[in-house]
Formats: sequence, structure tokens, C-alpha cells
Amino acid sequence: MRANSILFFALLFFSSTVAAQDSNYASLDNVAYGMLGPWYNPATSGQGFDVEFYSETNGRSDAVIFWYTFDPTGTHKVWFAASGPIVKNSAHTQIFEASEYQPFNQPPAAGSENKSIGTMDFELVDCSHAHISWRFDHTLANGLGATNDGETDLRRVTPVISVLGQDLCSTPLTSFASSDADSATIDQLEAEISSLQADVNSAYSEGYSSGYSDGYNDGYSDGYNQGYSDGSQQSCADSGVTGSSAQEPEARIKAAMTSKSAGNAETRQSGSIPISMRIEKIKQQLESMRTNLQRVQN
Repeated sequence: MRANSILFFALLFFSSTVAAQDSNYASLDNVAYGMLGPWYNPATSGQGFDVEFYSETNGRSDAVIFWYTFDPTGTHKVWFAASGPIVKNSAHTQIFEASEYQPFNQPPAAGSENKSIGTMDFELVDCSHAHISWRFDHTLANGLGATNDGETDLRRVTPVISVLGQDLCSTPLTSFASSDADSATIDQLEAEISSLQADVNSAYSEGYSSGYSDGYNDGYSDGYNQGYSDGSQQSCADSGVTGSSAQEPEARIKAAMTSKSAGNAETRQSGSIPISMRIEKIKQQLESMRTNLQRVQN
């Protein structure tokens, strides 16, 4: 029987574990958000309604209501969909049913479009309570008809959707709007990020230029001195000078070159480390700024 035909919307049957928030909706602007979600009547657990809404370009909001119920015998599940405009605190909708069923993985057959079979009104009483009524235009193939017209009170199953800990039913929507101060903060952070990015680019450029210059100068100096050394040795050999006398100029040149190379390496090291540290520091500052900007925007 019905207990064996429980709908897949299991959340409808565990509402006793959800704490109700019996607060009033802040304004008519909050009504659509207050309607959003699953609803049921505890006295008829096992069936219920799920409400969605969407906004039109003209500013109007339309509700889409899914009704999960049973045929008059209580042995077969019946699902309906209803849609219509939200006016003040009520949604005035038409109920639709597919004229025939078809496999979900095949295109709908000709003539199987949804057809209107009645009307449904959903009234938001407060953020946790609603009232719904329905009327069928004629008797359906599943047995539901005018004798099954009715109305019932509903309770919310899940909490109202919230943003930053504030629900969208009882909290004025203007509370979520960005203030001028927020906009100014965002502009300031974006300007600082741009400035930091420029510093990163400058540091990269400075490091590249310094490295290129050091490499070029060192290569030129090393080549020149090596050529001088080779030339000196060859000259000594040609003149017949050997032994310690021949090695003396080379030793002096190598000693000078070692000293100069060490000086160049020290110069490059002392120049490149600060640039590297500067780039890393700026990157950290840039990332911190981006994080702050995202936090403000969210």
C-alpha cells in the first residue's frame, strides 16, 4: 500500500528533525525566496510539494510547483507540475499532466505535450507555513477529478535558503546589496593589485637586464684575459724562456683573474638575491591582495 510506495523525495518524511523558523517574510520582494523548497502536511506524510521560481525579464517572478501524490486508491504514484505568476504573497498556477508516458531516453511522441488539467494556488503565510488549494477541470485517467478538489495547510521541510548566515525570507534583500564603502574598497584593492603587478614586471625586467649585462661582461673579460694569457705563454716559448720565468707571467695573470672572477661572482650574487627576494615578496603581497578582493566581492 502507500507505505510501500514512498516517493523518492525522502526528505519530505523526516521533517520532524528540522527546526521550523516561524518568522514573517520581510517584504513582498522576499516571497519567492520564502516559497522556495519542499513542503508537506504532517497529517498526510508521504506526499508533498516542491517549489522553485524563476524571474522574467520584466521583473515578474513565476513559480514552478511539483506535486507528488497518489491516485484515489493510494496504490499508484501520481506526479504533476504547475506553473504561474507570483502575485503579492501567492502563486497562481495551472496544473499540467503529460497526455501519455514515454521512456525517458527517447524523444516525446507526437501529442504527448503537457496539457492543463486544473489550477493551483500556493499562498505563503510566513517563512515556515503556507496554504495550498487545487481544482481539477475534469476527471483524469488516473481517477483524480473534481471530487478530489481540496486545500491544505503546509509546513516547510528544510530551512530557508541563506546567504552569509542570513535567510532570504525574513531578511530584507537590501541587506545583501553592496554599499558605496564596499565599492570603494574594491576599487582601492584593484588599484593596489595593478600597482603590485607593475612592480613584479619591473623586478623581472631589472633581474633580466642585470643578468644579461653580467653575463656579457664576464664572458668578454674571461675571453680577453684567456687570450692574453695564451699569447704570453706562446711569446715566452718563442723567445726561449722556460721554467719558472715562463710560468711567472701566467701565474700572475691567473691570480688576477681569480680575484676578478670572485669579485664579479660576489657582485652578481649581491645583486641577484635582493631582486629574487623582492619578486617573492611582491608576489606574496599580490596574492594577499587578491584574496582580500575576493573576500570583499563575495
